[in-house]
Amino acid sequence: MRRNKIIWSDDPERFLEEIASRLEGPYKELLEAVRHLNKKISEGDTTKTSHWLALESRLFGDPASLFEEKSGYGLGFSASLIDGPYVDIFMVAGLRNTDELSDGVWGNANWLTILESCWAVSIEEQESIDEFPGQNDTFYWCEVADPRQFARELRISILTHTVGSG
Repeated sequence: MRRNKIIWSDDPERFLEEIASRLEGPYKELLEAVRHLNKKISEGDTTKTSHWLALESRLFGDPASLFEEKSGYGLGFSASLIDGPYVDIFMVAGLRNTDELSDGVWGNANWLTILESCWAVSIEEQESIDEFPGQNDTFYWCEVADPRQFARELRISILTHTVGSG
C-alpha cells in the first residue's frame, strides 16, 4: 500500500500543529516537514520568513547557547575522533534523542560523517596524539558561523540517516 504525500500547510500556525505531532516520528514525515520548513525560511519574503523563523525556534530551540567562543577559532565546539563531539548533536538539532532516532543515525553513520554533510560547520584538526598503541586520538575544533543554519542542516542529516535505516 502506497501512502499519499502529505501537503504541508503554508500557514505557520497550522504547520506547527501538523509537525508537532510528528516530532518523535514517524521520522520520514518529520523529515518532509523539516524540509518544508527550511524551504519556507529560505524563500526570501522577510515578513513571512520571520514567522517561520519564530516557529522554528518554538519547535527546535535556539542552538547558539550550546556553543562556545574559542579565541582565534570562533564560535563552535570541540570533538575527538574517539569520543565524538563535546556537544549533544541531537540537542543542537532540536531533536529528542529517542532509541529509534539514535539507532537509525549511528547504525548508518558516525559523528564525522554527520557533521561533514553540513556546510555550516568547518571541521579543523587541532592535534593528533599517537604515543601509545590503542590510545591514539585526534582532536578537532568545529567552527559554526551560523548556529541556526547548522542546526537546520544537522536536523536534515540526522533524519535522512534515520529514514535511510528504515
